[in-house]
Amino acid sequence: MRYLYNTEVYRNLEKGLLYRPIEEKDIISPQEGRDIAAEIGVAYYEVSILTEFGIEDVFLNTVRAALTDRRKMKFWDSQLRKLKPPMIQPPMELPQPTYPKVTLPSIAIYNDLCYLLRDEIEGDVVFVAKRQCIYAHKICLMVTSSVFKALFLTDLKSPTLEQPTQEVVSEDKVSDDSDKDRLIDSDGVLPESPLSDHLNVVANEQKEFETKTFVPSHPAFHSVEIKPPKHPFQSNQCTVQLNPDITPQAFHYILEYLYTGVAKEQFDIFDQVIVAAELLQLPDLVLSIRNFLSQEAYLNLELRRRFHIAQCSNLRELALRREIATDVTFEVDDGMVRAHKPLLMAHCEMMYAMFSDNFRESSAKVISFPGICKDTFKALQEYLYTGESPCMAGVDCMSLIEVANRLCLPRLVAFTEGHVVQELGIQEEANVNIMEDVLSILETAQLHNAVQLAKWCLHYLCVHFLDIFPQYVKLYKTLSLENQLFIDKHRWPPEWYVKEMELFQSLLNSPSKKQQHQKQQQFSRWERCTSSCLCFSRRHSHSSMADPLELPNS
Repeated sequence: MRYLYNTEVYRNLEKGLLYRPIEEKDIISPQEGRDIAAEIGVAYYEVSILTEFGIEDVFLNTVRAALTDRRKMKFWDSQLRKLKPPMIQPPMELPQPTYPKVTLPSIAIYNDLCYLLRDEIEGDVVFVAKRQCIYAHKICLMVTSSVFKALFLTDLKSPTLEQPTQEVVSEDKVSDDSDKDRLIDSDGVLPESPLSDHLNVVANEQKEFETKTFVPSHPAFHSVEIKPPKHPFQSNQCTVQLNPDITPQAFHYILEYLYTGVAKEQFDIFDQVIVAAELLQLPDLVLSIRNFLSQEAYLNLELRRRFHIAQCSNLRELALRREIATDVTFEVDDGMVRAHKPLLMAHCEMMYAMFSDNFRESSAKVISFPGICKDTFKALQEYLYTGESPCMAGVDCMSLIEVANRLCLPRLVAFTEGHVVQELGIQEEANVNIMEDVLSILETAQLHNAVQLAKWCLHYLCVHFLDIFPQYVKLYKTLSLENQLFIDKHRWPPEWYVKEMELFQSLLNSPSKKQQHQKQQQFSRWERCTSSCLCFSRRHSHSSMADPLELPNS
């Protein structure tokens, strides 16, 4: 109980209503027990009912003590002549504490995308179904539908439409620094130069870039119209006229399916949805609806799983690698990274507030993001886009934890913690000394709320407490006093156990005078025996005689 009461496994056990929590003051040390035994004149042995340690030792040594006392009266009994005295009990072998595991909090990333669709925030495409306008996001549709992917890629690759857009973006980049400085003061009035000149340039380009219309070669769409932006910081507005057979209710249902991958039970519009889904070439949605109609909705779980796998794969390819349909650029320490506002806002509350409220970033094309490199920001992007663990190759994990904590992303913190713990475990299995890394990581993890990683580092330092000295004593002294006290208190093996082992080894290697006297009393007579001695037995019979209480080999 000295080591068990403070472990996570014991604390989580169901102990009943009458259980009283064990505190450190309730624990009796072996030395205290040995002192009490010396006062009453008895031998000291420890027994554990929970682990069954010492039970056999107590009974065996009790019998030995009784037979040793009987030998004083029956000294001629040959069975008692080689009887061993009561043995010294070795300390119980303490099991090494298990390392804490890193757990992940729950996530609802696809529901967040649904909220983004419902609120119609940062929509860059408008669908017109029977004179009803429905706002959506190109990137969300391109990664889930091959039809929308072909439609919007054709739009982006159009030579007549692409060139003016590039000129506006390049002009924004030239004057971005001056614009950002002037947007800080929201109460003041911006001077006419150079921003007014920039607006005049944009206005002239808008006159040159008039509304463009083209007819796609797909039956689901009648026409696509590209309009110039109403605001100099906005992108071009794309309007898609849908086939009259697609109703607004059915298209709302399809959009929600494309955003979340979940087909809902709305039997009253299933006929309309099937017609629209067939026009938009969505066979999985048609199959999901037919599963509802045939009372086999459980088959949709596999369809949903395949949908999310394909969605994440397309997000990594189109949004992250090819950077298609981006609408914002982040300036990090070692370069520029393009991103998508809708995906960032849907999965991060800090980004949502930054882009939707009255912050200067809501209208800026380039946003400064200091203290992070491109690889780390791309890992952040991958998590926000897919909700899965990002690729950690070349990523500074502690920097990623810092950014994730700054943006209030506990799940990304947990993903990074798990990766760091896994890498440290692999190095430890390869006999690589990780003590210096653990000592340097500990307080950084505590600073950025990486609680599970900090707990793992503390556990490692407690288990390898004896390895800290003397090589890493300087690093150890740089830790906070609270951490040093915790490590010293929870060190393994405990200090009392180390003292018990030292006492046991000293008793084995340096027997007391009484034990030497007992040994001489027991065996000196047999050493003086000769072949002509009329003793109770001969030396050869004595040497082959086994201890009557010797345990058989298991």
